[in-house]
Amino acid sequence: MRQPSLSGLISSTACAGAFDPGDASRYLTLIWVPERAGVWLFARNGKWPDSDENDVVVRRWDRCDADLLAAPACRASAHNVTAPGDLDSENLAHNAAAAWYNGSLLLIGGRYNHAGKEFERRNRPERYRQRGVLLYEAPLADAHHAAGLRRSWRTRLLMDGSQAAARHCIEARVNFRGRCQFDGHFSIAARRVGTGREWLLYARANIAGGTPAGAGGRHVQVTRSLISPYGPWSDFELLQFGSWNATDPVLPERNVYLPCVKRHPIGPTGVLLGLFPYYDRARAFIGMAISCDGVRFSELEPFATAPQGLLGRIAHLPVDGWIAQKHSEHVHFFIHHNVPGIVMTGVSSVVRHSVAKAALKNHTGRAMRTLPSCARFFGHVR
Repeated sequence: MRQPSLSGLISSTACAGAFDPGDASRYLTLIWVPERAGVWLFARNGKWPDSDENDVVVRRWDRCDADLLAAPACRASAHNVTAPGDLDSENLAHNAAAAWYNGSLLLIGGRYNHAGKEFERRNRPERYRQRGVLLYEAPLADAHHAAGLRRSWRTRLLMDGSQAAARHCIEARVNFRGRCQFDGHFSIAARRVGTGREWLLYARANIAGGTPAGAGGRHVQVTRSLISPYGPWSDFELLQFGSWNATDPVLPERNVYLPCVKRHPIGPTGVLLGLFPYYDRARAFIGMAISCDGVRFSELEPFATAPQGLLGRIAHLPVDGWIAQKHSEHVHFFIHHNVPGIVMTGVSSVVRHSVAKAALKNHTGRAMRTLPSCARFFGHVR
């Protein structure tokens, strides 16, 4: 893995707001709302510090711009768009990713409920029935109104635990018996392929049983659909970064997880950009990589620094999504600092890193030239 830092891409850094003490919001997602020329910010929220167990909800801030929570209007617009009672059946507040599709708002995440949580605690075989990938969908008109949205969600099970296993979902932890828990933040990206659109769903993969402390060996896997976000979904594949093959050999102390992958904000059609937290025994950082096929990425290069956290995790996490407006010369990326439950000190806040589009274009061109799958774009990248 290459050592040079991409921090030189960052032209300015600013605080985009801090969460109140005791606010357990984590796993942040940004989505652009064209009708309002602004963004919505989503988070998993619940009991301090890790938004787990009871009363887990999806929280949304819906009057936001590049200043996010630093802007009073955005900060005051927080509301829950799922209800805690949803967990009595099933819920995806655990790790929802957001997207638009045919005029509807989609949230996609790991299936989660009280019964499954209890089964896992007691190591009961019934827990496997509670796993899988769940989709929430609401029409745009309802999505704009939080109170109505809580009543408007239509749910769809994209795949249950057995179906995910049949698609070779990667789960090497012994206690989970090959059934993916899907307990990390999902990311969903859509890109043009020929005359159609391909949907890519990124999720945590566990490629090792873990370190002696019980954690580690996290990586990222992807499944794709050539039809729609409803599927059908392909077999899962592990991501590759440059020459690094995560399974040759498997090193439990090396972790890449909680993916943030989207269509490149300024790149050629079909190109993807990803931010990934990286952790090993020596260092931790938020890395950036480019891909032309959604599986093979360029070398993961440090974009933003981050301290190491608990249990082989990283204290800062990238926000899933960025802001790239046509009239602006910059792309705004966001990092959640001091994520509750991963670190117990410091202020939970969001930091904005602004990158000049010209600098990002130059870096993207260099990265693409290292990838055979990008050869068809060389005429479009200078």
